[in-house]
Amino acid sequence: MEDRKVVFLAEDDEDDQLLFKEAFEELRLPHELVICPDGVALVDSVLKRRPERIATIFLDLNMPRMNGVQCMEELSGMAGYRAIKRIVMSTSLPPSGELGSEANSDHLFVLKPAHFGELKSLIARALQ
Repeated sequence: MEDRKVVFLAEDDEDDQLLFKEAFEELRLPHELVICPDGVALVDSVLKRRPERIATIFLDLNMPRMNGVQCMEELSGMAGYRAIKRIVMSTSLPPSGELGSEANSDHLFVLKPAHFGELKSLIARALQ
């Protein structure tokens, strides 16, 4: 197994997956990228890794089976995984009361970047 840290992306839209992957690759980061099509797949994949090997988790807010907030709450209930940085992205954020208890944590809720350069910047900042 490689020593590189892992960055996870949970995103159900294939175009957004591809855009994120391209931005990630252009940054030439020393991390591995794992893309999951929904929240259930993300949680399953995350639990197969040691928490200290996970750099950041990016989540789409609106996904089938388990949305971004539900993923955050699921991971927050697991010892060792609750401290992993998580960034929930959406084309529009709901009122703060709908974000659940995780809205008060150190994790970020952001609008999906509208431009490729903004996405690269978000990824780079998250991994600093």
